[in-house]
Amino acid sequence: MKTRTTIPMTLVFALAVLALPAIGSERVAAVLALADEVIIPDYVELQDAAEHFEAAATNSCGAQGSTEPAPLRADFHDLMDAWERVQWLRQGPAEFSFRHQRMQYWPDKHGSGSRQFRRFLLDVDRAALEPDNLRDGSVALQGLPAVERLLFSNAADAGDFTSGEGGDGFICAWLVALAGNIAEITVNLVRDWRGPYREALADPNLDNPFFESDRVSISIFLTQLVTQIELMQTAKIAAPLGDAATGGNLDRREAESWRSGRSLRDLRINLAALREASDAFLAPLLTGDAARAALEERWDQAAAPLAGLADGYAALEKSDYAVVAEALARVQVLQAFLRNEVSAAIDVPLGFNSLDGD
Repeated sequence: MKTRTTIPMTLVFALAVLALPAIGSERVAAVLALADEVIIPDYVELQDAAEHFEAAATNSCGAQGSTEPAPLRADFHDLMDAWERVQWLRQGPAEFSFRHQRMQYWPDKHGSGSRQFRRFLLDVDRAALEPDNLRDGSVALQGLPAVERLLFSNAADAGDFTSGEGGDGFICAWLVALAGNIAEITVNLVRDWRGPYREALADPNLDNPFFESDRVSISIFLTQLVTQIELMQTAKIAAPLGDAATGGNLDRREAESWRSGRSLRDLRINLAALREASDAFLAPLLTGDAARAALEERWDQAAAPLAGLADGYAALEKSDYAVVAEALARVQVLQAFLRNEVSAAIDVPLGFNSLDGD
């Protein structure tokens, strides 16, 4: 009697997908859709928010301005919302002139940024606020975390940007300088994405300084997407959560944006932006409705626990800690699915993780 060998359906699915890899033109079309429909519009939104914040900071700190922090805080939240949508992009224009680190030096694993901030506030070095000096100085003193510390400090709570800690008017002068520096960075990001980087995406070849092949193009963006999810796991959720879900203590100061109370809001925006990116350049490369549905399901599962939570860790009830732990578990599942199943299905390996060695 003959025995029949049964091949697992998962293997059948994998073999079927791998037998039909996307051709080069499809990969190029996918990354161009990502650039044109997601990345460039998101960077334009960031530039608009940065320029609005710069104007608001200049007005608030001017002779006729108000030192009440509430309006500037609202503008800061708009700016952070826009930044969180592009935070996952660490290669290309974001790495030129250390733009990503200059926008947001975080996580500050060893506290060096905090020490530099406190020292700078005490030194009251106005020459360091000149655009060239600020641009060429420490990344910890010129981006969004520094803005957050100034806006959500005790001095800001007292409506005092013009005196007190940091010397007469120094806090306000620093805030205006930071806003101008951030706006300049966003202008350059939009310029490079609309120009040489977009052009390089359209024509991958061995002489291309950025993309030697269409597979390399996809790999670069898939790697950045997976890397951002790793950052969300380790620094944005696991570090502040600790063992709070099982009776331990939550350490909100380990979280991103804890001073402004928006750590979980950042996570929700990250996930929404990454999903839009995935829809633009990964889903079209998957063969078959079942594969796309599986990817959509992983995104749905990852987003669900965070949807009903407060914006910041400090506003959570203890009963919410288990929900955050569930979010962590689902984000881990999502990352593994992208790293393993999706990478194999589109026949594109992941590249270097930019978080390695940090």
